[in-house]
Amino acid sequence: MVITPGAPNYEPGVQLLRGRELEAVAFVSLTDLVEDPLHTLHVVGHLLDHLLGCRGAPTGRWLSDGHGVNPSWAEIGQQIPALYELGYAVDNIAMAGPRQYFARSVAWYIYDRCQLNVADPQIERLLRQTVFDEAFCRRTLSPGLK
Repeated sequence: MVITPGAPNYEPGVQLLRGRELEAVAFVSLTDLVEDPLHTLHVVGHLLDHLLGCRGAPTGRWLSDGHGVNPSWAEIGQQIPALYELGYAVDNIAMAGPRQYFARSVAWYIYDRCQLNVADPQIERLLRQTVFDEAFCRRTLSPGLK
């Protein structure tokens, strides 16, 4: 993540910033985080989606595409399109497709988890037990795990 004065945005691939190459960058603005936290956190959701799907490879598949960085995460990734198809998205933006659904659900999880749980308890549970579970992440994202 890079704090920027510009609009929040996720950019896959290599980004040049002050002479340094960074890969898979979520640009976030502190002003937007205060004024429009859901949109800013939505960008963070895209970053997580891409990193957990393919470690940020520019042309790689995202978690919400049903993919994952390893078999444990691929199993989770396969659940996201299925949950999206149930139609319980937390808001209209989340209804635009599995990527928007995942990113917006991450945003709502961070911003107002109770609201997410009311609107879509299955994605709230999935996020709580995986992406936002430190023990799960340590176990499934350890360096030696293929």
